[in-house]
Amino acid sequence: MGKVLITGINGFLASNICEKCLFEGYEVNGLCRDPNKVKFSNKHLTLFAGNILDLDSLDNAMNECDYVIHIAGWSSHPNVTKELAWKTNVTGTENVLKIAKKHLVKKVIFFSSIAVYGLNNNKIIDETADTPLINELYTDSKITAEKLVRNFGLPYIIIRPGCIYGPNGEGWTIGIIKQLKAGLKMFGNDEGLINYGFIKNFVDGVWLTIVKDEIINETFNISDGSPLSYNEYYLAYAKMLGIDKLQRIPEWWIQFKMSKFIAFLRVILRKPVSSKHSLHLRFSKSYFSIEKAKKILQYNPSIKFEEGINQTEKWLKENHYLD
Repeated sequence: MGKVLITGINGFLASNICEKCLFEGYEVNGLCRDPNKVKFSNKHLTLFAGNILDLDSLDNAMNECDYVIHIAGWSSHPNVTKELAWKTNVTGTENVLKIAKKHLVKKVIFFSSIAVYGLNNNKIIDETADTPLINELYTDSKITAEKLVRNFGLPYIIIRPGCIYGPNGEGWTIGIIKQLKAGLKMFGNDEGLINYGFIKNFVDGVWLTIVKDEIINETFNISDGSPLSYNEYYLAYAKMLGIDKLQRIPEWWIQFKMSKFIAFLRVILRKPVSSKHSLHLRFSKSYFSIEKAKKILQYNPSIKFEEGINQTEKWLKENHYLD
């Protein structure tokens, strides 16, 4: 057994990974800004108040840890300046690596994103694909942080999660329900693909990168490996609310709204312009391959979508999100 530091312990992915580590008999140190937001406790869990931009709090939290699972970061919070967002994802990661080297940790597991593949339109995208900068904050910060991880001289694993859903899930679960309740309209037929992953499957994949000490310096896509269209995915949630048919925006209107002319007008009027990458992902029909994780980690996402969405619906009902 051993001791693990998890940054951003109060988040959806981190809290589930924490529970898995505790179940398997590991000691866990959890770092977050406000430990009072952590909704569970365990005698083998020690919480530390701090953040990844504070070297002292990182140093304290990482004491005697064998592994570091670095999840904390900025993704889309609107009330964060561009400078702080970049600093959180890049400098924060560098800080984690510095303290990890000081404490001689066995392995750093860094959570990146499939966003690093940028505007790639290939039908199948695996870990060998290029990750060019695309002049977008989140994408470029993750690409830059990945380079830091690879070049720092520590044993590492880089994980590029798919769209992870399940009980207590945020954007791809609770967020979908909130959008549907607010009268969400789909984009045409919405045939772009969501490379989803059920949280229990995802945690199993992450766990394999912890316990297999011999596997280091690798990058893995981790999802369920069987994508659905946006239409199919959203409809599964809509049915929980008794909605059998989704409202749609005509395809021609979407193309018009996405035109360079409209983007130019929004800049002139000082209104936010849609992210190139978010629009790309919405219409992309790319499949992010998990064959490498299957081969090297023996990763096997055993819970199929039907079972995962049923478990998710049960949780949503119990917590009154479907009322």
